[in-house]
Amino acid sequence: MKLIVTNTFLFLSLISIVGFAQLKSNYAKGFEIGFKEGYCYNSKTVDCFYPMTPEAPLPRLNEDRENYTQGYNRGFQLALTLKGVMTR
Repeated sequence: MKLIVTNTFLFLSLISIVGFAQLKSNYAKGFEIGFKEGYCYNSKTVDCFYPMTPEAPLPRLNEDRENYTQGYNRGFQLALTLKGVMTR
């Protein structure tokens, strides 16, 4: 009986951890897509290989955690800056 309770507890813990790991705010989703598109912006090739997307930073004081557009713009700008530094 104790083994069943322990296994059930471990299973439910694993499910909840996996569930929380997949939760992303709209800001983080926008940042990720904005970074990819910003890095490939104005690329003269058909395919673009972008670096691994960094973790989305915390929103600034005047930014909303659930605003997709603000995250997208910040990711796009960071990618343009990063690409400019890497090509010099």
